Amino acid sequence: MPYPIKHAVVALLTVVATMRPAWAQPTAGTTSAPANIGALTDRLIDPAWSLEHKTEAAEALLAIPNDEAVDALRRVLADEANSPGRLVVARAIAAKGQGSEVFVDPLWAMFETSTNEHRAAAAGALMVYRSQEVFGRLVSVLRDRSADRAARLALINAMAPTLDQRAAGAMVDILADKDPAIRSASLAGLEALTGIRSFGDDVAAWQQWWRENQDASETDWSARIARSQARSRTSFAQANQRLRVRLNKSLANLFAATPPDERRALVVGLLGEPMPQVRLAAVGLLDRLLLEPGSDEAAVPPAQARKMLQQLLADANPGVRIAAANLAARVGDQELTAALLRRLEVEQDAVVRRGVLASLGQLRDPRALEVVAGEVGSGNPQTAAAAARALARIAEKNPLTAEEKALATQALLDRYASVQPADATASLREALLTAMGMLEDRAFSAACRESLGDSAATVRLAAVRALAPLKLAESAEWLAPLTEDPDRGVRHAAIKTLAAVGGRTHLATILNRTKPDVEPEADVRQQAWSVALAILANADADACRQALRELEGRTDATDQRIQVMQMLAAALTEADQPRQAAEAKYELALALMEASRPAEATGYLSEAYQALAEVDPPTARRVWETWVTAMLAADDPTVVTILADVEDDAAYAASLRRFRDHVTSLANAGEYTRAIPLAAAALEHLPHRLTVAQRDQMEQMLAKLQEQQADVDRRKVTELVASLTDENEDLRRSAETELQAMGSRAVDPLLAALKIAVAGDEPNADREKQIVAVLAQVAPDLAGYDLQMTRTEKLQLIDSWRQP
Repeated sequence: MPYPIKHAVVALLTVVATMRPAWAQPTAGTTSAPANIGALTDRLIDPAWSLEHKTEAAEALLAIPNDEAVDALRRVLADEANSPGRLVVARAIAAKGQGSEVFVDPLWAMFETSTNEHRAAAAGALMVYRSQEVFGRLVSVLRDRSADRAARLALINAMAPTLDQRAAGAMVDILADKDPAIRSASLAGLEALTGIRSFGDDVAAWQQWWRENQDASETDWSARIARSQARSRTSFAQANQRLRVRLNKSLANLFAATPPDERRALVVGLLGEPMPQVRLAAVGLLDRLLLEPGSDEAAVPPAQARKMLQQLLADANPGVRIAAANLAARVGDQELTAALLRRLEVEQDAVVRRGVLASLGQLRDPRALEVVAGEVGSGNPQTAAAAARALARIAEKNPLTAEEKALATQALLDRYASVQPADATASLREALLTAMGMLEDRAFSAACRESLGDSAATVRLAAVRALAPLKLAESAEWLAPLTEDPDRGVRHAAIKTLAAVGGRTHLATILNRTKPDVEPEADVRQQAWSVALAILANADADACRQALRELEGRTDATDQRIQVMQMLAAALTEADQPRQAAEAKYELALALMEASRPAEATGYLSEAYQALAEVDPPTARRVWETWVTAMLAADDPTVVTILADVEDDAAYAASLRRFRDHVTSLANAGEYTRAIPLAAAALEHLPHRLTVAQRDQMEQMLAKLQEQQADVDRRKVTELVASLTDENEDLRRSAETELQAMGSRAVDPLLAALKIAVAGDEPNADREKQIVAVLAQVAPDLAGYDLQMTRTEKLQLIDSWRQP
C-alpha cells in the first residue's frame, strides 16, 4: 500500500471505528438503481414525477458508470427550464460525493443564476470537486465582499460539512467581513466543520487556532478534526457521514493505485476486514471490479462473483447486506435470484428486506413473482411498497401466465383494501396503483376510481396512469374533473388519459385547458393541444366545426385553429362533399393569409376555385380574386398563368393593374429579387394579352429592375470580396456563404473583382485565390483557370468569360 494512502486510511479507520453504520439511516422509498438510462432520464424530465422519484432517478444515474448516464445528467443540469430536475441532480452529486468533470460548468451556471434553493444545491455539488481550479473559484466568490450575499452564505453552508482544510482557512479569512450575516455564518460554519464549540464568536481565538493548524499535513488534519468532531455530539452524525466519504475515497485511491492483476486480492482482503465500514466500502470496490474490470487479469469469473455476493448477502452487518443486494441487481445475473430469495426467507431487518425486494424488482426475474406478491401483504407499509414496486417491474418485463396474473392481482387488491388513506401510507398507495397499471386488469377499476380522490397528488397521479391501459369508456367521466386538479402532474396525465378513453366526448374540456387564463402551466397547455389535435385528426366534420366554435376569437390559438380548419377541409373531402369542402378551403385560405402565410393559401384557393367554377360562378369569381391576391402576396410568378387563362376581361384588367402596382411597390422598396421574376413571367406568359404599350412598359420596368439589381449586386460583391481575405475567420466564412447564396448574380461582379486582383498595380494573390474558389461554386462551367498561369493568360481567360 502506498505510504501516504496507507496513513490516510489508518487515520480514518481510527475515527470511523465507532461510527453508526450507513444502513441505520433509512430513506423511505429508496430503491436500487435501475439499469434503464432512458427511463431514468425521462423521470428527471417529466414534470409528473415527484421530487422523491426524481431523486431516486438522479442517484441511480450517478451510480451507473458509463458516458450515457453522465451525459444524461449533464443535460438535465444544463436545462434551465427543468428546475426540479436540476435541483435533485445537484443534491444527489453532493450527497453521493461524486461527480463527473462535465458537470462543473452547468453547476457554476446554476450557482450564478438560480434561486437560493438551487444555488445552495449547486454550491454543495461544487464542493465535491477538490481541484484547485474549482475550489479556488469558490473561495474567490466567498472572499469577494461585492458578491451576492446569498451566494456567499450558500458557499459557507456548503463548505461547513466538508471537513476540508482549505475550507476552514477560507472561513477564517472572512471572520473580519463587514457584513454581520457573513461573520455569523462563518462562525457557525467553523463550528460545524471543526466540532469546536468553546471559541464561540471569539475571532482572535479562531485565528490563533488556524495559525496552529494551517500547516498540518492531510493525515494530521484529518486526525485533529476527527477528534474534535468526536467530542461534539451535536455534529456527530454529520461528521461521520463526511468521514465515511473520505474513507471511501481513500480506499478508492488505493484501488486505483493497485496494479490491475492485484485488485481482486485487495478487494477480497478488504471484504474480510472486521470493521463493517471497511467491508461496506469494499462492496463498492467489488462493484467496480465486476462492472469495469479494465483487464482480463482483474476480471472475476461469474461463478466466483456469485459466490462472493452470496457470502456478502449473509454478512453480519445490515448495511453490507443491502449493498450486496444492490450490487447483485446491478450485475444483472438472474442466477442470483435464488440467493436473494433465500436471504429474504431469513432476513429480519426491515430495511434490508426492502433492499432485497428492490433488487429482485430490478432483476425482473418472474421466478420471484410469487414471493414478491406475498410480501405485498406485509404489515410494514414501506416493505409492502417495496414489494409492490418490485412486482410492477417484474410484470413490466415479463408476460405473466393466467395463474401468475391472478396471484398478483389478488395480492394487490387485498393489500389495497387494508390500506388506511393516511399521509404515512401515500408511498404504499402509489406503489400499489403503479403495479396495478402494469397488470392492466379491469378488476382494479374500482380501486383506481377511488384513488382519483386521494389526498396525495402522487397517488392521484398513479391512479390516472393505472386507468389508462384499461381503456374503460366510463372512466372518462371520472377523469374529466382531474383536468382541474391542483397538481400540475395530475392535470397533465388526466388530459392525456382522458383523450385516450373518451376524447371526442370531452373535447371541450380538453380545449378549455389550452387557455392561458385557465391553465397556468405551459407544458399542460401544450399537452392539451397535442391530445386535442390528435383527437381531431381522426374526427368527422361536425367535431371539427365544434372545435372551431370553441376556438373562435382565440388570438393565442391562430396556428391551432388553422390546423383544425385543415382537418375540417380534409374530412369534408373524404366525405365526398365537394361544395362544403371548397367553402372550408376558402375559409382556411383566408385564415392563412391573415396569419401572413399566403404561399400556403394559394393551393387551397386553387382547389376551391376548381370545385366552384362550374357550380357557383359568382363565388368562384370571389375565390379567384382572393387567389390572385394570395399569389401576389407570396410573390409567386405563376400568378401570370392565372391571368393568361381567365376569360373575364374585367377580372383580367383589374388583376393586371394590381399585378403592375405590386411590382412597382416592390421596385420602390428595393426588393428587386422579388420583382424581377414577376416582371419576367408577365412578358413570357402574357404576350398575347398585353397591349403594345403595356408590353413596352413591362419591358422597360424589367430592364430598369435588372439594372438596379446589378448595381446593388456590384456594390455587395465589392464589400464581400474585401472580406474574403479578412483576418476574422467568421467574417470570411460569412462572405463566402453570402456570395454562394447570390448564385449567378454574383458571377459578373466577381469576374470584375478578379480582373482587378490580377491586373491591378499591386496584384492581390490571396484575394485572387479566394475569388476563384467562390467562382468554382457559383459558376462551375467557367473552367480552365490556373493560379500558376501568366498574368496575360489569366486576363485573356477572364475577358473571354466576360464576353456576352
